[in-house]
Amino acid sequence: MIQDKAKFYGCTNYQGGCTFTLPKKVLGKTISQSNIKKLLNGERTNLIKGFKSKKGKKFDAFLRYDAEGQKVKFEFQKKVTTNA
Repeated sequence: MIQDKAKFYGCTNYQGGCTFTLPKKVLGKTISQSNIKKLLNGERTNLIKGFKSKKGKKFDAFLRYDAEGQKVKFEFQKKVTTNA
């Protein structure tokens, strides 16, 4: 079971050895509880706007949890091109 730990979400069974955690903030953006639930269910989040890179550039992306690598990954929108 997952528990709100102020700055992150973590296992309620941490004393039993569970080390699972998810940050509440990623690159300056707070991740909502509904998006955290999506990550835990193996889904990607809604589009989150305004992430700020280390170089200061803003970008929009979805998040997806990689269970194998145990980390959150960015997924970007596909650009739609039109031929006029």
